[in-house]
Amino acid sequence: MITAYRCDGNRLQPIARDALPGTLEDASTGIVWIDIRTPAQEEDQQVEKLLCISLPTREEMEEIEISARLYQEDGAEFMTLTAIVRIHAEEPETTPVTFVLKGNTLVTLRYEEPKAFANYIARAQKPGAVPSSAGELVMMGLIEALCDRIADALENVGRDIDSVSRSVFRRKPGDKPLSNPKDLQAIIEKIGRNGDLLNKVGESLVSINRVLTYHSALDESDKQGGKEARARSKCRVSTGYSGATGTQVCRL
Repeated sequence: MITAYRCDGNRLQPIARDALPGTLEDASTGIVWIDIRTPAQEEDQQVEKLLCISLPTREEMEEIEISARLYQEDGAEFMTLTAIVRIHAEEPETTPVTFVLKGNTLVTLRYEEPKAFANYIARAQKPGAVPSSAGELVMMGLIEALCDRIADALENVGRDIDSVSRSVFRRKPGDKPLSNPKDLQAIIEKIGRNGDLLNKVGESLVSINRVLTYHSALDESDKQGGKEARARSKCRVSTGYSGATGTQVCRL
C-alpha cells in the first residue's frame, strides 16, 4: 500500500496514488513523503521509477551488517532502523523500517504498523502541529514518535518492576507469604517479559542512534531540511536509571 503526502501550508495532505507523477521531475504537487506498507511488486516499481532508485527487499532490510543498513546510492540516503511493534502485547516484536531520503522527498518502507507512524500522521495533518515542509523534517518527526513510544514502554516497565520489588523485597507484616508456586511463577514470568522488552528497546535505540549519527555525519550541503532538521538530528542515546529498571533513555 502506498500513501503519499505533500506539504499544504504547514500540515501534511494525502495524495491519491493515481495522482502520483511518472517521475519526480514531473511532480508539481510538492511530494515530501511516500509511505510504503507491505508493497506489492508493482508498487515497489512505481516508487522506484518515480525517484530513480532501487528499494531494498525485505530480506535486505533485515540484514544486520551496518553497510547493508546505512548507505548512499543513486543520489539517495538509505537508512534502516529497528522499530518495536505491539509494545504492550505479551510478546512485543521488532521490525525493520527503511528511510530513503532523495532531494526533498522521504520514502518509508515497512512491513508492520508501528503505532508511532499513526500517531505522527494524526499530528502532522493538524495545522502547525509538527514541521513537515521537507522529507528530512518528516523523518525526524517519525523518529521522535518512535522514541516517544519507547519512553512510554520504559515507564510501564519501571512501574512493573517497582511492583515486583515491593511484593518481594518490601513486604509488610501480615502480607500473604509468597509460598504459592503460581504466585512465584507469575513474578518470574513478569520479570522475563520485561527483560525481553528491555532487550528489544536497547536494540531499537542503538539502531536509531546509528541512523541519526550517520545522517548527521553526511555533508550538510546535501541536506534539504535546513538548520532545524539538522539540529533535531543530533540525538544522543545515553544510559540512565529509573527505579529498579536500568532503562535506556533517548534524548531528542
